[in-house]
Amino acid sequence: MVHIFKLLYGDLRNRQGRFAALQWLLREYPGELGVQLRARLYRHYFGKVGSRLRIGQNVLIHNPQFIFAGNGVSIGESNIVDAAGTVEIGDSVMFGPAGRIWSGEHSPDCPPGSGKVTIGSNVWIGAGVCVLPGALIGDGVVVSAGSVVGHSAVPCFKIVAGNPARVIGAREPSQPASDSLSEQERT
Repeated sequence: MVHIFKLLYGDLRNRQGRFAALQWLLREYPGELGVQLRARLYRHYFGKVGSRLRIGQNVLIHNPQFIFAGNGVSIGESNIVDAAGTVEIGDSVMFGPAGRIWSGEHSPDCPPGSGKVTIGSNVWIGAGVCVLPGALIGDGVVVSAGSVVGHSAVPCFKIVAGNPARVIGAREPSQPASDSLSEQERT
């Protein structure tokens, strides 16, 4: 039993270990209180984060020190964010549930930070979307549920869908992202 406490104490002495313990304690805390607790406490571990951060239940974050987020970022339930190669998120970005963001490259030939993921402002990322290293998602983009955005750039104010994600439409800059998909595309 003493050995377990020594291991735990060792983990809590470094920043990454403290974040892992905090995440373990709060990940499944339900309701609005859980959302607010995660946002308030996790923000101290992010590289930079603006106001109005929301983090849903069961969100798993690796390397939070490489996440740079703007104002009004909402990460839906059961997302996984691995920011080994840096994740930059603009203002007013909403992630649906069960998405994945991977920014770390697996090749030893790739320099650190080469897998950077950049997400612009006013972006809506649907449920189950996978964003891979090197993705650049422009301002005002809507990524349809279940899409895979790979090592490519998505132009501003486009609607993308599929695996790999392809442009299927466009939207007006003044149009809210949630109104951009037809009823059939939302389901």
